[in-house]
Formats: sequence, structure tokens, C-alpha cells
Amino acid sequence: MIVESFAQDIQRLTDEMAAGLATGDRFAVHGAAHGLAGAAASVGAVMLEKAARRGLGKEACPADLIPVVRGAGVEAIRALRLLVRSSDAA
Repeated sequence: MIVESFAQDIQRLTDEMAAGLATGDRFAVHGAAHGLAGAAASVGAVMLEKAARRGLGKEACPADLIPVVRGAGVEAIRALRLLVRSSDAA
């Protein structure tokens, strides 16, 4: 249940980042990236945290920010689901 909630948070925050980028709202991008980086760090999703932090800089966001964040999110959820399954089996 926690993993699914985290997956929903990843989707929501990534969507907020994308919307902020689309409208030029750096404050929205920064807020969503900050929230996503913190959530990722709390579960040890290092690559997702690193990807989200790319949206925190004062300079323009990288053009591939959203695809990279989404990909890292997919990998983080996959890893967390495997971890849960292996701990349930133990």
C-alpha cells in the first residue's frame, strides 16, 4: 500500500513539474521537484532523487527533465515492488 501511494505521489508531482514547465512557472517546477526529491530520498530511490533535483536549479530546466524523471520513477517503483515481494516471501 505504501509503494502504491508513493507511485501516485510520483505521478502527481511529475505532472505538476510538467505543468509548471508548460506554463513557464519555475516556482511550481521547483516546488514539485523539491517534494519529489524529498520523497525519493526518504525511500532510498537515489536515481529518482537525482533526476528530480535537476528541476531545482535557477537555470533553465533540461529539455529531457520530465522523461528522465518519469523513467527514474518507473524504475524506483519497480525496485520497491521487488523489495516488498522479497520481504513478504522471507
